[in-house]
Amino acid sequence: MNDYKSTIKSHEEDYLTRLFLVPRIRSVNERNIALNVLHNFASLSSNAATTQVSDTNMPSLEEGVCMLCKLFTGRADYQDINLQMDQLASSAKPIVESVPVSATGNNIAQVMAVRHYLFNQGPLHPINPDDYYDLRNSFIDSVLSGERGGIPVVLAIIFQSIAKRLGFHIDLISHPGHFLTRYQSTYIDVYHGVTYTLAELVERLQQQMLPVLPAFVNPSNDYLVLQRVE
Repeated sequence: MNDYKSTIKSHEEDYLTRLFLVPRIRSVNERNIALNVLHNFASLSSNAATTQVSDTNMPSLEEGVCMLCKLFTGRADYQDINLQMDQLASSAKPIVESVPVSATGNNIAQVMAVRHYLFNQGPLHPINPDDYYDLRNSFIDSVLSGERGGIPVVLAIIFQSIAKRLGFHIDLISHPGHFLTRYQSTYIDVYHGVTYTLAELVERLQQQMLPVLPAFVNPSNDYLVLQRVE
């Protein structure tokens, strides 16, 4: 189990140069290769509770989205992305700390200050509606550089990563339509910058004639999150 990085490296050696280092349209085979690598990668995280893999050897979602980007472009070094995340968190920290701490322990105002910073002073921005489904909107390096707007799930992963560095636990929710995040009992649409209660989400699902499934309102595992990225 501790050898997940060498497993990924073998996939890179077998497929990366041959399939992904030159610009090309994805084939079904290429997509399946990416999903297979991501499945092996993410399953280690989702099974962490029943394995002996140490935290330092566990893959993270940051690594997962970097791997996906690298598979299709040859870019996105995890160490570079990790450093950019650290720098964004460092820049956001004084802004977040300027927001009063809640006496109840529910610091949603501080959490939303993280989102406000990332979109108003940081590099994140919505996707141009004309190219919403462009694959490049899934590439974390392009989103962090501000070159591309990010799809909701990529923005949610970045938001979670920055918030974690600032001491906030954020859940990722594979909700229909826009991917959501959750801080304590508050659901956050990072893409639009709006919040919902659980009751409001349930009402939205019912209005859209969708079933109220636990998976739509509860935290997702890493594999499901990465599927939404792909």
